[in-house]
Amino acid sequence: FLDLYNTRSEEEFYRYLAQEVIKSTSSKWEERLSFTRKFISRFIPSVTYSPEPNNEFSLSLNYKELMKSPDEILNLAENIAAAKKVHLILCIDEFQQIADFKETKAFQRKLRAAFQTQRHVTYCLYGSKRSMMMHVFTAVSMPFYKFGDIIFLQKISENDWKKFLVDRFAQTGKKITEQQAVMISSMVENHPYYVQQLAQLS
Repeated sequence: FLDLYNTRSEEEFYRYLAQEVIKSTSSKWEERLSFTRKFISRFIPSVTYSPEPNNEFSLSLNYKELMKSPDEILNLAENIAAAKKVHLILCIDEFQQIADFKETKAFQRKLRAAFQTQRHVTYCLYGSKRSMMMHVFTAVSMPFYKFGDIIFLQKISENDWKKFLVDRFAQTGKKITEQQAVMISSMVENHPYYVQQLAQLS
């Protein structure tokens, strides 16, 4: 699972993707280190380990080396899934954020070229800015035109937002009452993007 809400560049996307794929496909520190060495060692990775359960693995990559061959990162999930003989589902939230990346069409072409050839990974791409998502997937000029099935979801209820916000605040060492959580979601009519934005500013 990747949430691109705070991802601002192609470089950040690659680092985040590699980090989360490795974290999700390996539960032990030794296996994560092994995957890093086996699949992305050419990018001169720097690995940070912490005993804290919520932040036990982080990754940084040499950007100059990365940009020489980004396909290796884009195919990381496929390569690990094939090696482990499993099928992965890679969910990318707030996918419309990639439209704000520098040279976004070139980046989207790289993504589609990699994603459409993979056989061990299924991609679920979703976001809360409907107009931007529609442009990415339905505009003839866009690389992701007719990439997959489009499904429209109903708004998330205030009750669900209440639990989510209270839990998320607690995870970051902050406190919010249920009443305040409901107020945040209702102020922006339960719109996921703006609920997150308002909560982040609170």
